[in-house]
Order: sequence, then structure tokens, then C-alpha cells
Amino acid sequence: MNGDAWKRIIWCLVLAAGTSAVVRAQERLPIISPFELGYSLRNWTMVDGLKGPYVAGFVQVRDGALLFSDSEGLIRYNGIEFEDLIASAEPDVPRRNILAIHEDSDGRIWTAGLHGQAVREPDGSWVAIGSDRGGRNGVGKFAHGPDGRLWCAVSSPSRSLMVSVHEDGRFRPVLEKPVLSGYVQEMEFDREGRLWLSVATQGEGPSVYRFDGKTLLPEVAAEWRMGTLFRKEGDLRLWLVTPHGIRVRDGDGWREVVEFSDALPEGNGFSACVVDGDGNYWIATRSLGLWVCQPDGRVGRLLSEEVKFPNLVRDVFTGRDGTVWFNGENGLIQLRRQPFTLWPQRQRHQRAAIRAMAEDGQETLWFGGVGIYSLRAGEFARQHWQDDTTIPNIYGILGRPEGGAWFVTGGSGRLGVVTTDEQRLIARPPRGFSGPVLDLVEHHGDVWIAEAGGLLRLQDGALVSAGPEESAGDRPECLALGPDGALYAGFRAKGLFCLEDGEWVFAGLDGRVGELALAPDHRLWARRGENELCWLRDDEWLRVDADEMGIVPEFNMVCSTEGSIWFQGLRGPVIRIDREAAEAWLQGDRTVDLKLRTYGRAEGLPAEQHPYGSRKRTLMEDSQGRIWVATVQGSAHGCPPTRPEVPPKGPTTNRCRS
Repeated sequence: MNGDAWKRIIWCLVLAAGTSAVVRAQERLPIISPFELGYSLRNWTMVDGLKGPYVAGFVQVRDGALLFSDSEGLIRYNGIEFEDLIASAEPDVPRRNILAIHEDSDGRIWTAGLHGQAVREPDGSWVAIGSDRGGRNGVGKFAHGPDGRLWCAVSSPSRSLMVSVHEDGRFRPVLEKPVLSGYVQEMEFDREGRLWLSVATQGEGPSVYRFDGKTLLPEVAAEWRMGTLFRKEGDLRLWLVTPHGIRVRDGDGWREVVEFSDALPEGNGFSACVVDGDGNYWIATRSLGLWVCQPDGRVGRLLSEEVKFPNLVRDVFTGRDGTVWFNGENGLIQLRRQPFTLWPQRQRHQRAAIRAMAEDGQETLWFGGVGIYSLRAGEFARQHWQDDTTIPNIYGILGRPEGGAWFVTGGSGRLGVVTTDEQRLIARPPRGFSGPVLDLVEHHGDVWIAEAGGLLRLQDGALVSAGPEESAGDRPECLALGPDGALYAGFRAKGLFCLEDGEWVFAGLDGRVGELALAPDHRLWARRGENELCWLRDDEWLRVDADEMGIVPEFNMVCSTEGSIWFQGLRGPVIRIDREAAEAWLQGDRTVDLKLRTYGRAEGLPAEQHPYGSRKRTLMEDSQGRIWVATVQGSAHGCPPTRPEVPPKGPTTNRCRS
């Protein structure tokens, strides 16, 4: 075996060892989903009309449209449809593998890629920039200098880096420097007008350079060898992401602003970084996908159950509406902020319509439908029944203080318990109790179930009838804990009852009581009939026709900790009103502003229809103050009162946003 062969073998072993180290480092770091960050996900691929699988080059032009390359052309996306701007250009205009796109102040669009450079004039005509005009093949970047001139840096296949400036109709070379490996990935000017470059060197040399007018000076520190430059909107300083944190250029040095909770695996280095409006840093890498650093320094790799994210992320940027865009070998991906964010469980498990939701004392969320699912922070949804032949239909679910959940199956109405380690059925209802489950609650350690045949209580491992004698033969409609932890039960005809000292007593609200909700101030709210909203104030029930307030009939409701009442009907949008305003309305003030807000599909809900076969616990507030809504097409959560609400529009974007 000759020497070159041995070198190749040794080099492969080194690469394998390095890859294994990266994988091990990656496994030690947490993951985070777009859902946890409050983003809904959308992905465009060749199925949606792109000509190639790999998307590169991003820019937002002045009319708000998004321009990018799909390997075969230059695509304009206006939020509705795709248009190839370069399809009608002359054959000599390079159109494949465009990697850099730039719009100047006159509306010209400049491109650079593996097959050369070109410019699109404001009238739509294209002109190829050949070598006679300073054009180069390779990976490039554009930037405007302090004097308004256009600069271009191109890493060519011949392993040279050319920096040039556009003058008198051509690109004049300013600097040409051999590079060992890699390509230019960012080019920026600082406050003093000095030119800076980020170069993808894969750890074989400095990754950041400063141009002093004659040559490129390496910018490197002992604790980092990889990094990429980026800017914050409204901030003239240069910013830098390294494997250990975020730095900013102050004076003649780099000052660390954010230290990562864990050092990022370097892999083949970073390709881009932007900041969103919440202070999250989105870090694109060339082999390990997209990473997110939250303002407190916690980092995690962005992964999704819905879409396979690319390993090579060429670029990432945020929009003025909070949208995050990134690209790679899996097409174009958009992360969009809306008041509500769709839980991706429905896409992964198509059979899993959600009919009930709950949270246990350990902040694990539980979902019941066709099977049971749990969701914990930092984890994907977990399915708790794997055998399709035994998956139960769940019509009621209730979180347990010690963790896990009680659940009630449809049809037989059997009661069971599920934890992260097991799931089992523990009790059947007595004979004659086999109707649909309407509600369940835990009171002083006992589980109570409202079903069509009456009230049931779990006692000594068995379900026994435990309703008030006055309601015999009547159908219970709802259960809830009221003031001082008392148990309340509403019935279809006999009204509302309260369990006091082991005895059921009438609670002052007659007729059909179909819904109960306890507010944070320990006052009880109820729905009487189809659309009468009731409020218990100083032992007196105040009532009003909910239609007058714009509330949908047959509503479920939740009184949230931030001061709102949320309503969900059988059909139509979810509605939120201010609770104090509602109290004033019930006391006779019809001039008060209810601050009514509706949430439908445009605000991120998957549908405006209640799940089939369910009447309770499809509207919930969790311990983080998020409102959860189950619909016929999936579940979503949101924190609308504390999040700026932005109407959905086209792809209005910035390169970065502070």
C-alpha cells in the first residue's frame, strides 16, 4: 500500500472520529421545537412547485416579496405564488446554483453563484457579468460600502477569495487572497467603514478577517476559531456568534454579551445568525441544522415532528412580523408567529383527534382522544398506547397532583390511570351507567365523574353512584370545584348543587346548568341554558343573555389568570372578553368596553369547530398561562393577551431584527 493510500485512510479515520465527537456533543445538548417557542411551521418543497430540492440565497425586495434561488432559477414569492424571474433571460445569463442575491437602491438585483454573476435591471432585463467585467464563479456575498458603492466577495473553485468593488460598469478587483478551504459567508462594514468578512474554513484557519485597505487581517482568539458575523437592525456595531456565545465589537475588541449554557458542536461551522423580537438568536450551521439561543443563554437544536429540518442551513433571517425563514436541502421553511400555535401532534398521529385536555401537578400536559398523549417541556409528544388493537377512545381526562392522569373511556365509561411509566384500567361503572362521559374532577382525593346516567365517585377501587337525591333521574351536565374547594354539579333540569359536609344542597341556580368555571378571585361563573351567562356575587346569581355580549351559544369557558374569560362554542371562533368588564356588564353597565376579541383560523387555530363527541375540557389554561383549544382538526395553544398580535400578511422580512 503506497503512502497516499495510507494518508487517505488516516484522513478518513480522523473525519470519522471528529464526526463521532460532534454526534456525542449534539446528543448532550437539548432540543427545542418551534411549537415550544410559539411558532407555527410551513414548508415548501418541489411538491409545492420548487424546481430543485435545495434553496439558497435570500433577500427581501422593496415591495415586500421574497427572492431566493431554488437551484434552477431565481424565484419571487409574494406570499401567494412563485414566479421565476430569470426564466425569460438570455441563455448566457447564469441561473443555476445562485448563492447570493442583492437589491440595490435603484432596484437592480445582483446575483452571484457557481456559474457566474448577473444583474437584473429595473425594467426586468437581465445582463450577464462576464470575466471581462470582473465577474467570477463561486460563492459570493454583496454589501454596500459607506460611500454607496457595491462590493462583492467571491470564493472561487480555484480556492481564491476575490474582493472587488463596482465602478464604471464593472467589478474592479481590490484584493485576491488564496484560501486553504471554505467560502465567504458574510460581508459587513463596521461603524468606521472597515470591511469585515466571515469565511467558512471548517476549522482549518481563522474564520473572521478585517480588510485594512491592502490585505485581510485574521481576527481570532484562543477560545474560538469558528464564527460568523451578523448585524442587528438599528445597531451599527458588528456582532459575532462563536461556539461559546454571542459577542459584540466594542472599540478594538470583542465583548461577550451572551454565554451559551452549552458549547455548540462546531461541526463544519456556522453560516448565519439573526435575532428575533424576543431576543432569541437563530444560528444556522453547515452540518448540524438550526440552533436557537434564548436570551438567558439556553441553547437547543431546533427539531420538528412535522418536517425534517435540513442539516445544512445556508441562511436564516427574521421578518418585521416576527416570521423566521431559513433554507437548505429540504426546501424553504417558514416559522410564523400567530396568537395561537398548532400542536404538531395531529400531523404525526392522524388518528388522534383530541377530545379532552388536562395538566398534572408536575406540569405534564395530557391529551385524550383516540389514545392518550403527554407533552413535557423540551420533549416531543409521547403516545401511551402503542398496540392499535387496544387503543381506547378517551372522552374525559384529569391531571393528578402527583403526576399522571385519570381518564375515562368512551362507550363502557371505564376509569383508568396513566403515568409516564404505565397505563391501566381500574374500575367499571355500575350497571345502568354506560352513557357518554360529560365531565370529571378530583375533590379531596376522590375522583368524580359526570356521565349520562348520573354522578359517580371512585370509592375503595369501585365506581359508585353518588349524586343528590333531588336529581334522581336527571342528567348531570358539568362538574367543577368552586369557592373554598367545594364541589359543584350542574344538572339538565334540576339546576346547580353543592356538596357541603357530605350532603348535596341546592346552590341557587335552577334550570339547566351546562358549564361551570372558577375565576382566580374564587368567584363562580356558569352557563344556564344555551346562552345565559351567570356570575355568583355575594351569594347572589347575576344573569345576562350572552348573545347581547357577542358570545356564542352552548359555550364552554375558562377564567384565565391574566383577567379574561375565554369561550368556545360548538362552531365559530374562540372568544375572549375582559372579566372585570363582564362583571360590570352583569351589574347593569351596558356602556363598558368588553374588549372582545375573536380567534379563528387566521389567528392560528386549525379549525373553528368543536371536536366531535366531546363537550368538556376542550378549553384549558395551563400553569404557564397558555390557553389550549381543541378543535375538530387539532389542538393549539396561545398566550394572546401578552403577545403582540400581528395580522397575517405576505413575506415582509428584514435581514435581521433587534
